[in-house]
Amino acid sequence: MASGLAAYTYGHISCVADGAGTLIMPYGTVENVLRISTSYSDSDVYIGSGYMNYLVEIVDFYKPGVPYPLLSFSRQRAGGSISNDSANFDYGAWLAFATSGVREAVADPIGMDLVPNPAHDATTILYSTTGEALNLSIFDATGRLVRSAILGPQPVGIGRHVVDLSSLAPGLYSVQIATAKGQRGTKLLLVE
Repeated sequence: MASGLAAYTYGHISCVADGAGTLIMPYGTVENVLRISTSYSDSDVYIGSGYMNYLVEIVDFYKPGVPYPLLSFSRQRAGGSISNDSANFDYGAWLAFATSGVREAVADPIGMDLVPNPAHDATTILYSTTGEALNLSIFDATGRLVRSAILGPQPVGIGRHVVDLSSLAPGLYSVQIATAKGQRGTKLLLVE
């Protein structure tokens, strides 16, 4: 340690995915967002000098395919025998250019979702895109290809494509989108 004090730390952390939905950002609405709530408490004990307790609460909003949170809020409160008000803070930040984050995030998996799912006559595929053309394939429960389409070059960011399901029999299907480079996203779809 820089101060030369002997110390030890102990604490507890919990993290839970406790929400999903639509997030309204300064640059537009983002669907299929997952909220992750993290809280942790720990204590730093400085032998012979006292202690400092921390309570930190963080709420992050993630989009599949984006490696950084789109939006993050955190709050830290500190107390103890050697604490001061400078250890207390509230912080919030958002990813200012989500399209840049999506472009960097897409490696092998393509983040995607199907809304609604289960579906009757149609479902909307929501997916991250780097601007490449995509191949759409739908397979039945036996692995047989029942539908395919080429989605031309997409704008960078979050894409959407409506799929007509009226000609498909009720059952479980696998919906897959893929790029020519092998990047792929897959979701199961229940057609009722």
